[in-house]
Amino acid sequence: MIKCIQAKNMLDEIDRSIVAIRGFKGACELEKSYLAKFLVVYICGIYEEAIECIVNERVTTLGSDRLNRFLESYLDRNFRNPDISKIGELLGLFDKVWKKEVKGLSNKAKQSFFNILANKNALAHGIPCNVTFDEVVKYYTDSIEVIEKIDNIVQFK
Repeated sequence: MIKCIQAKNMLDEIDRSIVAIRGFKGACELEKSYLAKFLVVYICGIYEEAIECIVNERVTTLGSDRLNRFLESYLDRNFRNPDISKIGELLGLFDKVWKKEVKGLSNKAKQSFFNILANKNALAHGIPCNVTFDEVVKYYTDSIEVIEKIDNIVQFK
């Protein structure tokens, strides 16, 4: 369960989008393909924003403007298209144990997170992407563990 309210709201939007897309019963295969591609890009963007939100929320509670500025600058320069490695680097700035905890996530969660990012990057660079809606939903379901772990690590340790 996500404790960061802003991040939780963002993830709830993904869930609502999945339900809405499932409601397009008459969609042809081409339309379903475009909806799957939209969803993979959307999820990837939400994940990036949710992670930033979770970390920002924690840093803000520390009450240091200097630390807030550092984090903002770091995120702007180093945290685009975050993969598990970049997430580990970010959390490792605060605590090496946090980095290890992210690396210790299940392979299924890490691979699904990677699949979302890889499909989004393929789309962004004009590389053929044949991901299906069901695959994207499965990747999302399996990768949400990554966001939950980050939220748990940062919020309560």
